[in-house]
Amino acid sequence: MPVTREQFQRFVQERKYLQNVSPNTILIYEAAWRKWERFGPDSVSFVAGMRNSGATAIGCNIYIRALNACFHWAGEKPIPKLKAEDKIPPTFSIPDVQKLLKFRPSKRQTRTHLLALLLLDTGLRISEALSLKISDIDWDNMLFSVRGKGGKNRLVPFSLELRRRIWKSSSRQGHELLFSRRKPTHLSQRHAFREESVC
Repeated sequence: MPVTREQFQRFVQERKYLQNVSPNTILIYEAAWRKWERFGPDSVSFVAGMRNSGATAIGCNIYIRALNACFHWAGEKPIPKLKAEDKIPPTFSIPDVQKLLKFRPSKRQTRTHLLALLLLDTGLRISEALSLKISDIDWDNMLFSVRGKGGKNRLVPFSLELRRRIWKSSSRQGHELLFSRRKPTHLSQRHAFREESVC
């Protein structure tokens, strides 16, 4: 028997209040359900509808995983995931990294340069890096306390060179956020990407 809207809403409430999933996860569940209502009522129609509307296999799998969580909860048969091409993300070449490390930023470029070095050094997501506070830094052990996806905290090591650069930068600012705008407010991803390019 297919899952009803009432069952779906109950599933979302349980995930939200009992398992404490993030608001973004709830949004994905709801978007997947809307697609199910639009393209369902069976897995073939659902996947075919998404593919015909231009979705990639990877995009379809996001919604399939979200619906499968609900179907598993309801004791229903899951939708098989699509085979997607494994793409290796592009990386920096050694000369690119050396160029970034040797670069001497202007006063305007200092924040962007430091952000680029931090992302390169730690592998943090940009949203995690932009939410870092000075109090999240363990200077002696060279660790960041990072709040990641799903609200989970983890410790991330960083290098001696990055510690030196962060210390120099943070000693000049009088507020808690490591990366902020002129006023001590959170720097958004949009503003970080829009800033003057480095190198």
